[in-house]
Amino acid sequence: MKFLHSLQLVHKVSIFVLSLIVFGCSVQPTEQLSEEKAPENSISIYFVKADKNSKDASLQVVYRPLVSTDSSVKTETNTNIQLKQALNSLLAGPTEEETEKNIGSEIPEGSKLLQFNESKDKITVNLSEKFVSGGGSRSMLLRYQQLEQTIQKNSQDKPVFVEIEGKPLKRAGGEGLVTDDPIYKGKNTSASEKDTHSVL
Repeated sequence: MKFLHSLQLVHKVSIFVLSLIVFGCSVQPTEQLSEEKAPENSISIYFVKADKNSKDASLQVVYRPLVSTDSSVKTETNTNIQLKQALNSLLAGPTEEETEKNIGSEIPEGSKLLQFNESKDKITVNLSEKFVSGGGSRSMLLRYQQLEQTIQKNSQDKPVFVEIEGKPLKRAGGEGLVTDDPIYKGKNTSASEKDTHSVL
């Protein structure tokens, strides 16, 4: 039974990555975000806002207070509270107030952060299988962009790797390749290097 579930998971992740490659290379990226300066002691979360006059959608950043005293978001070293809280907020989806402003999410409801492991030189984020379930190519591309931007805007100096139930979520390269690079390379990496394999 575990072997069958593992095969099913590999299949879902493969479809997700293939969708990023095919769809990401055939359409224009979402429009560049015009962001206001983030408020002090806040987290940046990337959702999706639909255009009322068309079927197009683009990323929309929202800011929420950083709750540094919340024991549920504390990490072993207590240095990446911001990232973990941002991920939990992203997966939980927009608030009722945000929904009324036409802000939504392509991340499937029920997606969870299973593990947040921080070592001396990297951070590994383990998401539930639900994250790669359902939706077409456009949806998969947008949910990846939501995850990528949220991680990049709330991370510190360590590279961040993403897994789906313990299996690496490979990234779609700029030339349609699949790489094992982290979704965020760390602040010590130059901007050009960070964007080399970005879907955006």
